[in-house]
Amino acid sequence: MTIPQQKNQPGPVQVAGSQSATRGIVAATIGNALEWFDIAIYALLAIYIGRNFFPSHDPGVELIQAFAVFGVSYLIRPLGGLVLGSFADRHGLKKGLTVTIRLMVLGKPCWPSCPATEP
Repeated sequence: MTIPQQKNQPGPVQVAGSQSATRGIVAATIGNALEWFDIAIYALLAIYIGRNFFPSHDPGVELIQAFAVFGVSYLIRPLGGLVLGSFADRHGLKKGLTVTIRLMVLGKPCWPSCPATEP
């Protein structure tokens, strides 16, 4: 049994949608960089956040409480992924992403509007 030879010689491989793949990689990189920037800012400001929102006689306790709130946000992420993932599965990815972005936009103004305790 012989395998027939192909008439066309193999040429350079063209990747379909390589420009869209590059755009996706760039967008993911920017999103990751912004998330790490957000983490760094919180870490740098944790001492002030602890002092203003979790007053205590011990500065170490204030700092631990500020980082505990930060840690709880990482524990809540999988729950949000389950809820918003199932929403996106039922209603479409575009609606799911739109809801996610709107929830983030609504949450950002809440942080500065939280009243601080008296030092």
